[in-house]
Amino acid sequence: MKEKKKTKAKKGTLLKKTADAIILVLFISVTLVICAFLIRNIIFSRFLPGTYAGNLDISMQTSFAAKNSLEEAASGYSEGSIKVKLNNVEKTFTTKELGINILTGETISAASDENYKNASIVKYLSEPTEKKIFPLKVAVDKKALTSALNTAFKMDSLKAVEASFYIDNQAKLQINASKDGQEIDQTKLVQDIIASAEKFDPMAVITLQLKPTIPTITTAYLEAQKPSMLESLRHRITLTHPLYKDKWSLSMVQHLDWVNFVTEQAVSTEQVGGLTVPKIKNTIVVKIDGAKFNKYIDDTIAKYLDAPVENVKIYKNPEGKIIIEGRGDNGLKIQRSIFQSSVELAIIDKVDKVTIPTVEEKPTVTVSQDLQDLGIKEVVSIGHTTFFGSPLNRIYNIGVATPKFNGILLAPDEEFNFNKILGPVDGVHGYLMELVIKPEGTIPEFGGGVCQVSTTMYRAALFAGLPITERHQHSYAVAYYSQILGPGLDATIYIGGPNLKFKNDTGKHLLIQAYVKNKHELYFVIYGTSDGRKTELDGPYISNRNSSGEVVYEEVSSLPLGKQKQVEIGHIGFDTLWHRYITFPDGRKITEDITSAFRIVPKKIQVGTGGAPATTTPGASTTGTPSGATNSPTTSTPKKP
Repeated sequence: MKEKKKTKAKKGTLLKKTADAIILVLFISVTLVICAFLIRNIIFSRFLPGTYAGNLDISMQTSFAAKNSLEEAASGYSEGSIKVKLNNVEKTFTTKELGINILTGETISAASDENYKNASIVKYLSEPTEKKIFPLKVAVDKKALTSALNTAFKMDSLKAVEASFYIDNQAKLQINASKDGQEIDQTKLVQDIIASAEKFDPMAVITLQLKPTIPTITTAYLEAQKPSMLESLRHRITLTHPLYKDKWSLSMVQHLDWVNFVTEQAVSTEQVGGLTVPKIKNTIVVKIDGAKFNKYIDDTIAKYLDAPVENVKIYKNPEGKIIIEGRGDNGLKIQRSIFQSSVELAIIDKVDKVTIPTVEEKPTVTVSQDLQDLGIKEVVSIGHTTFFGSPLNRIYNIGVATPKFNGILLAPDEEFNFNKILGPVDGVHGYLMELVIKPEGTIPEFGGGVCQVSTTMYRAALFAGLPITERHQHSYAVAYYSQILGPGLDATIYIGGPNLKFKNDTGKHLLIQAYVKNKHELYFVIYGTSDGRKTELDGPYISNRNSSGEVVYEEVSSLPLGKQKQVEIGHIGFDTLWHRYITFPDGRKITEDITSAFRIVPKKIQVGTGGAPATTTPGASTTGTPSGATNSPTTSTPKKP
């Protein structure tokens, strides 16, 4: 029994000793970890002996303390001044003026990272064998540095001079010669500044070194380019716009006071070691004076293209009549900066034609609810023609006919009938005598000029993408109808004969507005609800052009003997082709050809016989059937120009 108790006591003692040993080992291990942590994070957090930031000793300092020391030293440096010398001239600057900034935080952070990697207890306890110098991180604002030095030492006078073109007093192209120059060696200068900053020596003298520079554009280069530049200045550019058949011509030799020669960088590519690399080369381009170019636009082009947007209000008055206040035509504005850039490019590249860029502005259309319920909500299309140069009677007749179409409401699936709306054309209804194309020639008749109205309506229907069910061309080309868009989009009418018809297939009502603007411009605006169809016109394509032929002399007894009177202007004959493309939202496309064949009309002169029987000189016929009418049951019906 006693033996068992002794054995049990021994076991208990052994376990206690084992537990004590384990506790001791754990205690020693934790102590070592804590000591290592303290050594690493308290002792090693200080810089090793012999550590310098620039020439500032930061040995055994914490990062925080070292940063404060460095900031104090940097502050003293920044409050001082630096002397800079060029040749025999010496100037004094503040570090701020030169854009110098010692980056204390970045310097200490970089030094601390390196110190932490290399630190050991042995190094802390032993004397340093050599200095460990961390270079200061210094930021230099090169723009401020260059500006200060260039101003102080007048470096612009030492710059290389680029060769340049100029126009002399005799309107001749001349060359300002190039000249080699000098500039400050920026790389060496920045190195010297950093070296000065690292020593915290604000009174150090930095001596500038210059390096030679050569102009990128030399006299020899411009001499070689001079013939091409002269050709560019003489080059004639045609300015066009799709809304006007008239063109403008522009050449810089007529506007030399616009011309400025400017150096620009041209980027090309070259092969280097099998690789395609960019190559930058300076070149001389022509820039034109913006103010003078804008004045040219104002004086020459803007009056034909620029147009303010005109808002419109549509409603019914108490009597139920549709009232249209304002004009629903779009505004148009020349994009002048783009236009100028295009012309400048055309000068250098010798481009023959520049399209005048414009932006279209849509009008605001305010419509009463009852008309909106019918589908009158927005502008669907606009027809526009001009009749500049028309005689007074023609202008008057256009003014009489146009209001008859203003406010016409066209129901869904209804066919528009021009002649039905126009009504009688005679003196009783307010029309004057004006020239009309008839088989026997171009003669005065009541209502001459009404075809300007039908032509404008026709164009509005074309641009709306509406199906044209009847249209007839004039027998010969009339200049009034080609002033905008060109020939081949005219529509002649005659009461009892040729008519203009189209169908409203939009599914909603259409409303027509018609008005004359600026005395010689006619507009037809169609309002409705767009169903998403898009319409494009492409043309005119002109073919089979023929001269007007021989002059026809006709003897008449009504004139004194030998007296001559021209009664017909000669007209050339030609064919035109337009394409109309209509695209619907469902992807369906319609392509239509619009053709016209304008006949030759010879110049015709009447010669007086003094009462004797008259004869006609053999040659071209003075009468005939008008040709080229489309969809017409008869081609001999008179047509009004």
